[in-house]
Amino acid sequence: MFYLLLPVGIAFWVILSAFFLFIVWCADDEINSYDDYSAETAKMFGWSVLLIVLCVAFTNVSFRGILEHPLVDLIAIISYFVGGIVWSFLKWYLFNLKKADEYARNAAKYQTDYNALKAKETVTVTTTTDTSATLPPYKEWVQGKYRFPPEILNFKMRLLTWTLYWPVYVVKFMFSDFIEHLWNMIYSWFSGLYQKVTDHVFGKFTELK
Repeated sequence: MFYLLLPVGIAFWVILSAFFLFIVWCADDEINSYDDYSAETAKMFGWSVLLIVLCVAFTNVSFRGILEHPLVDLIAIISYFVGGIVWSFLKWYLFNLKKADEYARNAAKYQTDYNALKAKETVTVTTTTDTSATLPPYKEWVQGKYRFPPEILNFKMRLLTWTLYWPVYVVKFMFSDFIEHLWNMIYSWFSGLYQKVTDHVFGKFTELK
């Protein structure tokens, strides 16, 4: 039934573009609103329909054939979700690596901001008996303000989308995220050497030492 997807005019390209934008929407963590459950439910329904249409279009299986083999359908669904669960663990690990790197780059600033607030609180406490606005410990403060480290309860919907749309995320990872992670790995390996080159070139300027 692949011939059903052959170009037949502008309508084909409009539908194809809509499918492409829909897939990008499903897999883009930057534009997704994970608190909007109605939008996520609509996406899940659209994704399910898209998978069925693609299955029919690229195989010899018809819609009737899908309904006539419930056991095969069940095995396919279970296999799909097993793949999604495996991917969600990998994606969660990569997500935490990214967040850890982000925290490492900003930790000094966060601690400086916290110490400044702590100093103001100390001044306030010495001039008033009101202690209702006591600053929480640093760990709680940075978690509440910046969500470091990530708490799984705040990412339930995101984990669900990673599980449901894992084929799209895998493709996106291979063509985008993988290159980024590879470059970051290479950078971490050779950053010391790069810095030595800079130190060597600028070593003649004693005022910069």
